[in-house]
Amino acid sequence: MKYGLLFSLIYLASTSPAQTQTLKEQIRQNQKFNVVKDKAIEIIKTGFNAGDGYSEVWIRDYNTFIELSAEVLNMMC
Repeated sequence: MKYGLLFSLIYLASTSPAQTQTLKEQIRQNQKFNVVKDKAIEIIKTGFNAGDGYSEVWIRDYNTFIELSAEVLNMMC
């Protein structure tokens, strides 16, 4: 699962439009992504910080979670 999205993107770059559409549908229908998103939402509800491992939040962290953070903020308001 860890490398699934990466391999999917690489695969998308080397396929025909019909194959790409099929893969997109498989990704959209994969319920594991919903589970991962739900878990991410629960974590973000506790605050958007660096955590215990390090004291800084890097721009790549913001880039990864900014849309989800906005979604969570709207849920909480």
